[in-house]
Amino acid sequence: MEVYFSPYKLTPLIKANHLSDLKPKAGVFLKTEKTGTEIADYFPHLALGDQPIETFLENFPQETNSYHQSIIRQLKKMKEDFPETLFLNHQLWQKDTKMESPVIKYKIMNKDEELPNEILNSQCRIRLDANGIFEGKEIFNFLHKMNTQQIARIDYIEDPCKKTPWSDIPIPTAKDFLEQQHFQTLIYKPNRIHISNLPASTIFSGYMGSQLGTLHSYRELLKRGDLSVYHGLLTPGLYNEESSLFKGDFHHGFILDKLKVKKYLEEVNDQNWTHLCSL
Repeated sequence: MEVYFSPYKLTPLIKANHLSDLKPKAGVFLKTEKTGTEIADYFPHLALGDQPIETFLENFPQETNSYHQSIIRQLKKMKEDFPETLFLNHQLWQKDTKMESPVIKYKIMNKDEELPNEILNSQCRIRLDANGIFEGKEIFNFLHKMNTQQIARIDYIEDPCKKTPWSDIPIPTAKDFLEQQHFQTLIYKPNRIHISNLPASTIFSGYMGSQLGTLHSYRELLKRGDLSVYHGLLTPGLYNEESSLFKGDFHHGFILDKLKVKKYLEEVNDQNWTHLCSL
């Protein structure tokens, strides 16, 4: 099986997290010569330990690299029609944007900051994403700025600390990139890595890369996820090149816009492709 690749670039409009910047970001699509198989997407977050594109392509595929093996699995899958099913998505907080969702996700950019008053004074559920920003007791200083009722509205905090045991943290925790044994919720990005056995509390998420990765995660969510809870596939307003392939709203749910998806997949397939390797 011959594998081909096609690079792409995305221009951030906002920082994805406190480790990122606004420089253009690179990703790469991969496909085989077989027209009936899926196209895969590799979009590295270098600050979180992913391989640069050049290293990824040079070493592909590595048997010990779970990301590589996940992409091989994707490349060998036969293409499937995308279903049309509603799912719920939380709203990623952006300044000066109207709060529309009952579940708000807030990315912590500074360990000394406070949550915006719009979030604190609302009735929404709160999901925090720290990307390991806190050390030692710093997370307790962050939480002490909130009252008891506000803290009770927190669903979880993702990757709060790199070293502090998460079992010591007085709010629910969620695992994304960091390795920890004690957490209540898994943030699952199926276009990044395949996990066979998912815990009961699993939030499906996109990888904040191309729309192709979002489509893959959407399909996996509908197969294996809990559609009664809010997930994190959609991150609108993140990239200049982004156009939403979904329609809907935060209260009733989102569903595929099939015409836009068809056009998008045709554009991806029509890109210039270069031979990479044989599997």
